[in-house]
Amino acid sequence: MPGQPTLQLTESVGAFISLADAVLLFFYITVIIYIIYSIILHYHWAQYSTNKAVTWVTLTTYGVTTVPLILIMAALAFTI
Repeated sequence: MPGQPTLQLTESVGAFISLADAVLLFFYITVIIYIIYSIILHYHWAQYSTNKAVTWVTLTTYGVTTVPLILIMAALAFTI
């Protein structure tokens, strides 16, 4: 409407939560989802697998590829 100041989204969000806090919150939510997903993946893979060697390779590959990504996210989240 004419004559009324416009409120930018960044201004309203900035008054509610800072960028650093938002990044940390997003990181914590991501880690919780990652942990829940990993538990479900491990349970189902262990229950329904037929070959122990394939299970070991799959879970090891999952851990080796995803844990460094979580660590990189943590390093970035805690340095902002």
